[in-house]
Amino acid sequence: MWDKAAVCTHLFDALRNSDGVVSEHDLIRYLDSHQCFAAFAEEPANLRLFRKHFITRHCLYRLQEEISAQWRLDIGTMNIELHKLAGADARAAQLSVVDASLREYYLDLTHLEQADVDSVETLLRDFWQRFAAADKSADAFAALDLDSAASWTEIQQAYRRKVQRAHPDQGGTPAEFATVQEAYEILRQRFGKPR
Repeated sequence: MWDKAAVCTHLFDALRNSDGVVSEHDLIRYLDSHQCFAAFAEEPANLRLFRKHFITRHCLYRLQEEISAQWRLDIGTMNIELHKLAGADARAAQLSVVDASLREYYLDLTHLEQADVDSVETLLRDFWQRFAAADKSADAFAALDLDSAASWTEIQQAYRRKVQRAHPDQGGTPAEFATVQEAYEILRQRFGKPR
C-alpha cells in the first residue's frame, strides 16, 4: 500500500535540502513527486487528502524520534523545521515540547486504517465548525466576562451565572439571554464539547 521507510527517507531528504521552514503542503507535494501516495490515486479527493496528511504527519513524528540524537525536528501546525544539534541532551528537550495528544493520534495507524469517506467528512465538518467558533470566540468570552485563557470548567460556571441573571424571568431581557446562550454555544463548539 505505502512504504513507511521510503516516505521517511524522502521527508528527511526534503527537510535537509530546505532553506529552513517548510510547509506541510510543500512536503506533500514533494512526496507526491516521488509517487509515495500512488496507492491512493483512485480514492475520493477528501479521503486521499486525509491519507496524504496523516501519512506525512505519522512519518514526521517517526522521523523526529529516529533522528533525535543529531537533529531537532520542529513539527508545527503549518510549518516544519529541521535543525542540526550540538548538545547531547537535545532529545529530552525536543520531545518535551511536542503536543502529546497530536503525537499519539498520528502515531496510531488505526486512525489511517479506519478512515473512510464518511469519517473524513465528519472530521472536516467538525473542523469547520470549530474554526467558525474560534473566529467568534473573542466576543463569546467577553459575553461571559471571561478572558481567552479560561478553562472549559470556568466557561461552564460563568455560563450558569450569566444565564440565570439574563433569563427574562429573573429580570433579564430576551436579547441578553440569547447573547449568553450563543456565547456558550460558540465556546462549546470551539472546545469540541458535546451538547
